[in-house]
Amino acid sequence: MYQNIYVPVDNSPHSDAAARLALALARTAGAKIYGSHVYAAKLHDKRFRTMESGLPEQFQQEKELEKQRVIHDSLITKGLELITDSYLLVLAEACREAELEFKGISLEGANWKELVRDIDEHEYDLVVMGSNGMGRVADSLLGSVTERVARRIQTDLLIVKKTDDNKTESDKIVVCLDGSERSFGGLKAALELAEAFGKKVEAISAFDPYFHYGMFNSLNNVLSDKARKVFKFEEQEKLHEEIIDNGLAKIYQSHLDIAKRIADDAGIELNTKLLDGKAWKKMLAHVKKEPPWLLVLGRTGIHSDDEMDIGGNTENVLRLAPCNILMMETKYQPPVEYMAEETIGWTVEAQARMQNVPDMARGVAMKAIQQHAVAEGYTMITSEVVEKAIRALLPPQALSAMGIEFSERTEAKLEDHETFKLSFECPSCQYVHHLKRPEKCPVCNAEGQGFRIYDSSPVTASPEQQGITETTFDGRKLTWTPEAKMRLNHVPVGDVREQLRYKLEKRAYTRHQQVISEKMVSDVIEEDGISATSFDDTAVSGFEWTDEAVKRLARVPEGFMRKAAQTTIEEYASGEKINRIDLDVAEAGLGKAREKMQQSMQSGNNSVDAEPAKTIPEEKLKTVLEAGTYECLLCGYTHVREQNKSGTSVVSCEICHGSDFKKLSEEELKIVSATAFQKLKWNEVAQEKLQNVPAGYMRAMTKNRIEQWARKFNKTEITLEVVEAKYTSWGEGSQGLVSQLTWSDDAQTRIQRVPDFIRPMVKLEVERNARLQGQNFVDGGTLDQIMEKWGTANSSGTQQFHQRS
Repeated sequence: MYQNIYVPVDNSPHSDAAARLALALARTAGAKIYGSHVYAAKLHDKRFRTMESGLPEQFQQEKELEKQRVIHDSLITKGLELITDSYLLVLAEACREAELEFKGISLEGANWKELVRDIDEHEYDLVVMGSNGMGRVADSLLGSVTERVARRIQTDLLIVKKTDDNKTESDKIVVCLDGSERSFGGLKAALELAEAFGKKVEAISAFDPYFHYGMFNSLNNVLSDKARKVFKFEEQEKLHEEIIDNGLAKIYQSHLDIAKRIADDAGIELNTKLLDGKAWKKMLAHVKKEPPWLLVLGRTGIHSDDEMDIGGNTENVLRLAPCNILMMETKYQPPVEYMAEETIGWTVEAQARMQNVPDMARGVAMKAIQQHAVAEGYTMITSEVVEKAIRALLPPQALSAMGIEFSERTEAKLEDHETFKLSFECPSCQYVHHLKRPEKCPVCNAEGQGFRIYDSSPVTASPEQQGITETTFDGRKLTWTPEAKMRLNHVPVGDVREQLRYKLEKRAYTRHQQVISEKMVSDVIEEDGISATSFDDTAVSGFEWTDEAVKRLARVPEGFMRKAAQTTIEEYASGEKINRIDLDVAEAGLGKAREKMQQSMQSGNNSVDAEPAKTIPEEKLKTVLEAGTYECLLCGYTHVREQNKSGTSVVSCEICHGSDFKKLSEEELKIVSATAFQKLKWNEVAQEKLQNVPAGYMRAMTKNRIEQWARKFNKTEITLEVVEAKYTSWGEGSQGLVSQLTWSDDAQTRIQRVPDFIRPMVKLEVERNARLQGQNFVDGGTLDQIMEKWGTANSSGTQQFHQRS
């Protein structure tokens, strides 16, 4: 522990708080306190001389002027000396009461210069300073004297930001680790302070896997097509993304693992957390959620050199963190045996296979493959393991561009893996493993059974529900759900939104997911503490909504339709250069929304044209609304029916005998096609096509979904063209949505047996029915219940269909 503690004082609130904390530290180890204050007599003398020309006439005589100079110098010097002595006397008295040794130091000159000089000339263990002095104003983050001292001294510095002793004190010390000796020095100090003050200790380590993605995106804007081909820009970026980032995760997790062993040696329990993102932002967000008693970090980091005054991450945290900060200069090197890595064997053939990997990334690639092998339970890496690992880590286009090929034997052995598109994320460190559940996490050694499943096999929906597909800078296709896109666009335009986009694109790619959902956007916004307007808020940045306009928007069905309507109204207002959205503006914007939806429903698929729009006549609309209109969610047939005695408007669909319905609002009825109320006719060729689908619930569901699709596009007859168009839309729509529920391994295996063209639709229906039952997890039992329900519900409908055929 610290034995010689230096405390600059100036009677400010932060200085007083620093003195109190220094005394508490000194009491734990019987340390000596050195109190200092700097006064600037010469500065006052210089200022007096610059004002002499403005003195009254009676003081302009040389003899009188000299007399005034002497008086001023005497008064100022003696006065400032008395003030200094008073400040130091207060601290001396506190030390006497605490039975601590004290020495007062009175300095004259520029405050920060004298403090730095005195600290450099003596061997103090620790400097304790308030974050601000007497010159503090409301928006001060860090006082100029404290900042200048922090940049220049080579001693541990504790900056005190908390001044309220009455506030409940946190019981936690947080240490930031990046592998540098100063950060491990901070760990040792934190463990000693925790033992002395009865505090808990948490170690955090942050790495940034998103930096290179944004950098490559920026670089892509200036590279010519020829330059991209020469440097294989996209392939290098993919290699970096899939291999190097996991290597970084392992390295930074290892810092935490080493810290845990050091804490165990000291008999102290250490909690650890691995963070991904810009280091100082992640550290800051972490401590802002629950400000600790003390935040400990190195003066410089792992990538700094001896000429650096303060590292960039430390500089930002010093200014912005809401808690006391201990900036470490003291270094500590963990034991060599703690730093040693576990090794795993490589065959000669496996090493030869690695020659296909570019030189610049081969070392990190071997590390990533080793991690993959550990996760799969291998102790020896063969060429077959290399092929499996590379195939799991890199997408096909990157493999092709890099000239990596596979033997027929390996292709056959990997065939079962290709059936599945699963990714597993470690709940502790967020490492993502692909294809099958790992035995353990290669980064933090967590058991594989605790990994979360991400299903990368997409499920589809009708064309108007598909998301917005964009091409990223490196040629990949990613689809944003409309809700996700709206959430992104409610983040203010600028660097924050672009960085959020990069992080989401990168995270989707790492997890092998094709779609960015609203939950993914929300998770990152919450993680990074980004300010974004909620969907339920109508006061979107830049627009003022009147009460009447808000009430009008509330009449639109909540969910996607309301969100889409809000966005369209705002787009209309922006186009018209209107900042205040009143009822008239809202109505005009809603008109645009109806036009958009009608166009979307008319567009259909290129292979089949939609019929001319035929919606409900205005004179019939009122009657239909009064009666109640219900759309079958299975086949799209729309029922107009009064409520029965039980209070239920529709018991089962007269077309498909389904039992799930949605009551349509006035806004929805205005865009419903006329064929939504009709029984559809199938021609003979279309019926023959349907017979190719396995009999039972699959055929019945396929038929219902084709009819639902046809009704959306106003088709009165099901022809072969309509069937083919729907089949095509399923294929294209597979990029539209991803699974929203968690699936067990057993359920995932069973669903793969469903034919490819219908599988996304079946998965969507399974999840929808599971949610109706209040479930958020799909396992084998859930699948059995839903399949049985479909079999019962569709048996009569299927029989009637066959009789009509």
